[in-house]
Amino acid sequence: PLTAKINAAYGKEFRRMFKRISRRKDVSYYPDFAESVTSEARFLSPDGSRPNAAGYIEIVDRLLPITEDIIVSSKTAARR
Repeated sequence: PLTAKINAAYGKEFRRMFKRISRRKDVSYYPDFAESVTSEARFLSPDGSRPNAAGYIEIVDRLLPITEDIIVSSKTAARR
């Protein structure tokens, strides 16, 4: 995972902090959208430092349902 590559302890605290902020602000939180692709070579660019085209598609596929839920929730809230 990307945050683990930086530093395991930092990554853990980073995720904990943003999870707490997301609850407090009542916003969606996705822990590490790149994690789903950084652990699989087929999703990485040749240098291994960023997603390739397939990796970006995978990221979108994982984030799209959350994004759609946010849009639906926003529309519902706006109608009230």
